[in-house]
Amino acid sequence: MVLMENRRWLLVAMAFVALIASACSSGDAGTAAQSATTQAPAAAPTSAPAPAPAAVEPAVSRLGIATQPVSFETNNPLRDGGVTTGFALKPVFESLIGYDAVGGALVPQLATSWSVEPNGKSIRFKLRENVPFHNGNGNFSAADVVYSHSVIVADDSTHSHSRQYKDATVEVVNDHEVIFHLGKANGEFLQIISELNPSSLDIESAADFAVLGTPELGTRPLAGTGFYQFAERSDGQFVRLDRVSYEHWRSTPDFPELEFRFQAEASTRLASLLTEEAHLTNLSKDHLATATNEGMGIIPGSQFGLRAFLLFTGALGDTSYG
Repeated sequence: MVLMENRRWLLVAMAFVALIASACSSGDAGTAAQSATTQAPAAAPTSAPAPAPAAVEPAVSRLGIATQPVSFETNNPLRDGGVTTGFALKPVFESLIGYDAVGGALVPQLATSWSVEPNGKSIRFKLRENVPFHNGNGNFSAADVVYSHSVIVADDSTHSHSRQYKDATVEVVNDHEVIFHLGKANGEFLQIISELNPSSLDIESAADFAVLGTPELGTRPLAGTGFYQFAERSDGQFVRLDRVSYEHWRSTPDFPELEFRFQAEASTRLASLLTEEAHLTNLSKDHLATATNEGMGIIPGSQFGLRAFLLFTGALGDTSYG
């Protein structure tokens, strides 16, 4: 990643890594490079997060991120999810399981803990309480897990992990506890369902769906619980997000707005960076010298990547593949 060389611009890198690191991590094919082949250990319940450091005034109010266009645009990432489709909406949503990009470990997020049941095939999740959805859609609960799972497994879903989720059913124990019952043991399931996976089980509001219906490009995405909420989309041009107006349960990001600008050519992204229309982008090696000669800094990624293929229209339909 390339950005303006300035102490304050280091905030840009910090925000980008925190918000969309999952878009640079494992791919759609159900492959998590460090998956365990035995029962997953239970996650310890978490205590209250440490107080956030004192706020720093950002250098810009709208952080511009120039990036290659998505493979196709969608406001329904659970139905159409894939590595190259929903990354611009990742800051809107949260997963049951988070990912520590520094330590490389799965950590609690909307689930405070999880444990494998004695049968080795079911996973129990304790859910975080008092987490609000955007736009006044109430607090997160088990009903939202059930709804979000139902979208991925629906007949019209082309989500890249729909096959794995169809092997699971969700049992509601109470408003803040669910059990995923798998048809067979799957050592990768925790990583598949986590923030580590770019097309993870992002939790959407069941209450918002009851009012809005199925989200399409002409409407808006359903409400999530993330740091940012959806503001505006211009097809083929940009997606704009606004920071939530309340104190987020994890932390409050520095930048009031995020804008993902879709620019296919590396030369166009370089020009946007040099004119400060964008503040962060990825460039080919051929353009790095130009950027650094103009005073830009290079921030190397900290996560592994994966090339994904044969998933252009969702999971394979041939049941013989398992």
